[in-house]
Amino acid sequence: MFPDSYDYSYESFMKVATIKNTNDTTLTHELGHAFGLYHTFQGVAYTSQTTCPVNNNCATDGDRVCDTSPSRSMYGVNVPTNNSIDPCTSQNYDGTQYNIMNYTNVERKFTDGQRDRAVLMMMEYRKNLLNSLGAKDPSLVIPSPVSVINAQCNPSGIVNAANNNFAIGPYRVVFGNINSLTNGYDSDEANPIYYADYANATCIRPAYATEIPATTATPLKVTFMNGFSQSDKFRIKVWIDYNNNGSFDDSELVANTLSGVMTSGSASTLTVNVTPPATAVQNTYLRMRVGVDAATLNSVVLPEFTSCSQLQYGQIEDYAVKVLGALSTSEVKNQSETKIVYTKADNKLQLFGNNNAKFGDYQIYDMSGKLIQKGNSKTNEIQINQQLTKGTYIVSYADGDQKGSKKFLNN
Repeated sequence: MFPDSYDYSYESFMKVATIKNTNDTTLTHELGHAFGLYHTFQGVAYTSQTTCPVNNNCATDGDRVCDTSPSRSMYGVNVPTNNSIDPCTSQNYDGTQYNIMNYTNVERKFTDGQRDRAVLMMMEYRKNLLNSLGAKDPSLVIPSPVSVINAQCNPSGIVNAANNNFAIGPYRVVFGNINSLTNGYDSDEANPIYYADYANATCIRPAYATEIPATTATPLKVTFMNGFSQSDKFRIKVWIDYNNNGSFDDSELVANTLSGVMTSGSASTLTVNVTPPATAVQNTYLRMRVGVDAATLNSVVLPEFTSCSQLQYGQIEDYAVKVLGALSTSEVKNQSETKIVYTKADNKLQLFGNNNAKFGDYQIYDMSGKLIQKGNSKTNEIQINQQLTKGTYIVSYADGDQKGSKKFLNN
């Protein structure tokens, strides 16, 4: 996945990389692509082992690196040594046949020019990796603006754990800023999942969260599919823990629907408009639980699931939802004391308030909970070290008794 064509449906910057054998270089090769490196035979099909790529200008033709000679594909051929003549240059091979970005079973090198291009592409498209938490101990908790209390109970298991590759479950959940695609339960996977907690961040993804208004309806859409080989019905349930006590009461069930008979392989989307009750806890992230399970199998009615019971074939997923309401008096006072200003031209934040206002320790997140930058500022300014995409961001800061969390907009 080249850096200038990033697919935001994926949480990482590489889709697939496999390690098949000892000393296999597939992962290294794919990382090369992720940092903007092309094949050394770029412009020629890898199956055309006798055709040389165009190389009139090494900066714009072929792999766009000037210290890699134009090369034919080495896919499936015996790799020549440097004593052989390269038909693409009429000179002795200079090592390009061993390049990581060629197709050969003896890939073992990058060039200085490839290094320089990779660094430039990283600084242009992947600067956020400089602050990545990817090398952190996975057991550490990632700082996140999203925090929900633990549920008092979770689904206790799945009855049909084996030979259950029907992908029954919430295939897509759309609610406010949440737009989640998942696979449902599949026993063919290495670690089949009947319960997934997306309400909390992990070392490889942010929390899946949204904010909704307190007094108007927000549409919730849950898409699901019939993976069985015959027609059947399905049950969809959604709870929001409005009182934030960690349990899902009957009064907090915002959707409880039995689908019609669905043919094999078909999909359906349940849409409900969610308006929080007046008693809902506000300005705090609450846990939302979404479940889809088979209601019948070969037209035989199956037991109905609850928020914490066993499932038959399906899956339950948790998300985080904040009901927005008026701030309390103390919060309004604190918020009014300071103001955040983002200057796009300078790509920096400024904190205005009392004469001694400064950020101190800070973290900047996007609205998905992804950490953009963190550090310590001894002034009232933060210089942001990467280009921000358009959208809303959150900066949390703490300096002694002065603490705050504010949104700013890049438009």
